[in-house]
Amino acid sequence: MTLMPVLIPIFNNRDSEKAARTFSYIGFLWLGFLVIFFPAAFAIDMYNYALLYGAPLFDNDLSNLILSPAQSFIIPLILSCGVNIDGYFEAHILRVERLTIKTSKLPV
Repeated sequence: MTLMPVLIPIFNNRDSEKAARTFSYIGFLWLGFLVIFFPAAFAIDMYNYALLYGAPLFDNDLSNLILSPAQSFIIPLILSCGVNIDGYFEAHILRVERLTIKTSKLPV
């Protein structure tokens, strides 16, 4: 999956548009999933570690606020799937606009 950004131009150069499109969808959705999943999972892990190791500082039992391992996996999974699904549909409705700035301060 990590080779997709390299393989897709190879498929494009060989005039295999269907293969390039298929591998583009698979590869970039997977990479997009990972880009959202790992930082979200890392943030949740840091939250759990802060509660676990910060509890003695406050002389409180904060173990009821710590997320379970299942919750620590499901929350980033749902978040990254949701963002990927939204991004997939948003990519189909892109609009290209042309903007012309007329100024004498820039060379022609």
